[in-house]
Amino acid sequence: MRTVVVANTAEAFERLLEKVSRTDDGTRRIRHEMVLSQRAFFYGGDNKIVITSHPIPEELMRRNAALCGFSNVLNICPVEPTVALSRATLKDKVLMDFLERTLSRGKSVSFLPYAVVPALRHLVKEICKTGVRAAVEEELTAFPQWVLEYLDSKIGFRVEMQRLAVTNRHLLIPEGFVARNAKEAMGIAEWFYAQGRSAVVKVNFGESGWGLWVLKAEAFSDAAAARKVFRLLISPDPIWENTLFAVEEFIQPDESVAGGSPSVELFIGNDGPRVTYCCGQLLENGQFFGIEMGKGVLSRQIKDALVRIGLAVGNRYHSLNYRGFCDIDFVVAKNGDLYAVETNPRRTGGTHVYDLANHLFGDSWESQRYFLSHDSFRYAAQTLNAADLLKVIEPLLFPIQGQRRGAVITSINPSDPVMGYVVIDADRKSGKRLQQQIHALFEGVR
Repeated sequence: MRTVVVANTAEAFERLLEKVSRTDDGTRRIRHEMVLSQRAFFYGGDNKIVITSHPIPEELMRRNAALCGFSNVLNICPVEPTVALSRATLKDKVLMDFLERTLSRGKSVSFLPYAVVPALRHLVKEICKTGVRAAVEEELTAFPQWVLEYLDSKIGFRVEMQRLAVTNRHLLIPEGFVARNAKEAMGIAEWFYAQGRSAVVKVNFGESGWGLWVLKAEAFSDAAAARKVFRLLISPDPIWENTLFAVEEFIQPDESVAGGSPSVELFIGNDGPRVTYCCGQLLENGQFFGIEMGKGVLSRQIKDALVRIGLAVGNRYHSLNYRGFCDIDFVVAKNGDLYAVETNPRRTGGTHVYDLANHLFGDSWESQRYFLSHDSFRYAAQTLNAADLLKVIEPLLFPIQGQRRGAVITSINPSDPVMGYVVIDADRKSGKRLQQQIHALFEGVR
């Protein structure tokens, strides 16, 4: 095996998930994050071991392996899975013995993690003790852990963007402040409200819209009404406790441009940053659920701006010795201005779509097809097993009647009626129509 994929999607948010692990919503969120590890099947090429929290359904593995031209992919999981996949793998003696037998001593093995966390570093170190030579894209020894956590924080990101904006006139960030607690954060939001401006309240470490609230000025008759809504929101959710906040002016997005929320992903190697792809983020009530990219998603002007700013940010991260994947998320204002609002120093919810696009269409994917992902489609009230779910969606699976279009299933939740998919079609209009057809297949499913 040439590659070991460590699909530690949930582990990237371990501290957040631990806060809510005792609530029903928290356990559902944890299950979902662990299932998202199935997307890592598409990372890298053939001849690999994919370590996930739970097994990828065999039917799905076979179908996607044939689709991508893979003939040698093994999926392994710890017997006692936890949010912390790297630690669970280390504790599983049978699994570790299997890795030692399977990986060739003295040969280089590439490790592809979703996120570089301390436990991942330890896992790679322990595997290397068996004689395996690790070749990790992220160059684990290049940066201390504080750099990743600093950049992953909302406040750290703001500090770095303010520093860069001094010499980069193209880089804009919303006006904002740092708050010590929720009460202070609400006071700052009310300051914006008093001026007729909307505000965004963000916990220092959030995820996919979790830990974010928007005070829209037009939605409240007075500040007291907004304050009441905010208190009701934060009272049952521990993510809002014991944290710093970033409070910023809410930039009204132009949703006709990449959904109003374009993003650029980078890989920062020893030689500097390079752009992997640009995309539009898909959000619902502020919650991230997927991306769109490829044909017709971004104008040349917007893409050029994303690349220019992304490389400037990437060079700064490189100077901090950060190595690996990251993205920068933006909001497109009504006047066309791009505001940088967040970074994620890891692989992201679009990486598997990019990898899939390359497997199917090579370097020309962007000019050939439109891609749309949905990571959390709730298809029915009750859960179907993988075989039955694939049977329902069979008529629209890629390639439909031999055409280079259709749906690719990327994850199947065994406990909840939720699946992930990628739609592939000739253009944006056709792709959106195909998505509606997929959802319609499940309208009679109970």
